[in-house]
Amino acid sequence: MNRNLENLISLNSRFLVLKQEDAFSDKELVAELRKLPIHIYLICKSSRILLDRNNSLIDKKTITLNFYTNINGIRKDIIVKTINRPGQLIEKLECNYPFNKFKAFGSNKSFHSEGKTNLLFKYLTAQNETYYEESNLEVLYVGQAFGKNGERITIDRLKKHEKAQRVYFDTQDKFPDEEIWFLSLTFEPTLMTVFDPRSFYDKSQMQEDLNQQYKIETNPIPFDQQITILEASLITYFGTSEYNKEYLDFPSKTHTKYNELYKLDFNSVGFELSTTSIFSKLFSEKVKADYYHYERYFLHNETERKEMLSWAR
Repeated sequence: MNRNLENLISLNSRFLVLKQEDAFSDKELVAELRKLPIHIYLICKSSRILLDRNNSLIDKKTITLNFYTNINGIRKDIIVKTINRPGQLIEKLECNYPFNKFKAFGSNKSFHSEGKTNLLFKYLTAQNETYYEESNLEVLYVGQAFGKNGERITIDRLKKHEKAQRVYFDTQDKFPDEEIWFLSLTFEPTLMTVFDPRSFYDKSQMQEDLNQQYKIETNPIPFDQQITILEASLITYFGTSEYNKEYLDFPSKTHTKYNELYKLDFNSVGFELSTTSIFSKLFSEKVKADYYHYERYFLHNETERKEMLSWAR
C-alpha cells in the first residue's frame, strides 16, 4: 500500500424522485424517468397526511387547507395557507375518500392540477418556510437496480420486488396510519487524491505517487461497483438490517462486488445526501432526522491509516 497519498471517492446525490407505487404504472412518467440514471432507491415510511376538504376554504386571494394525520386514533390538524395566484386561480378543490389525492380546478371547471395530498403538504409548508415532523421519511430499506449494462432503473426493480412488497405489507399491518414512499436517486462520484508533501523532496517517491494517481484516473471504478458501494454505504449508515441482509459488513474486503476499491488502493469512500429538493428530512432508528446526511468510511484499519498519515503529525 502506498503510504504517501490518500485516494478518496465521494458520491453526491442528484435526481431525487419521491413517488408511491401507483405512480410506476404511469407510462409518461416512467418514460421521463428513464432519461435519468436512477439506480438507487430507499423504501421509506411516512405519516399518512390527509386533506379535510370540508374544513378548507378557497377565495380569490387565499387558499386555506386543513391537512391532518390520524395516528393511533388521535387526529392532528395542520392548517396551511397560501396565495391563490392571479392568472392561475383555483376555484374548486376535490379530495374524495380516502382523502389522500386531490384535484384542483380553475374557472369554468378547467383542470388545474392533481396529486398526492402528502406531496402538496410538503410543498406548501416548505413554501411557507415551516417544517413539520409529519414530513419526515423513515428509511426502512436500501436497494439498487442496475442490470447488466445499467439498462435497468429503480422503477423496473420496484415493479417486481418481493422485498418492497414485504416492507409495504408489514407497514400496512403494523402501522395503518402511515404509508410507504419510494425515493429513487442517483449519485455523482468525485475522486480526490491527497499527497504527502514530503514526497516531493524524493523524486523517486514522487514518481511512484504520480503513477498511482494516473492509475486511478485511467482505471475508474466501474459504474456498477459505484452503485454497490453507495448501496452498502447507505445500508451501514441508516442501519436498515431489519430488511437489508447484504453488505452489513461494509467496508470489509470480503465482498467481491466492491473489491475494485482495494485493488486501486482507495483509502476511504464517502457519500453526501441532501433531501431539500423533496421537502423532507430522512431518519432511521439509528440516524436522527435531517435534510443532510454525510458519512465517510475508511477502507483500511487504524494502524495502516496512522502509518499512512504519519507525515501529517
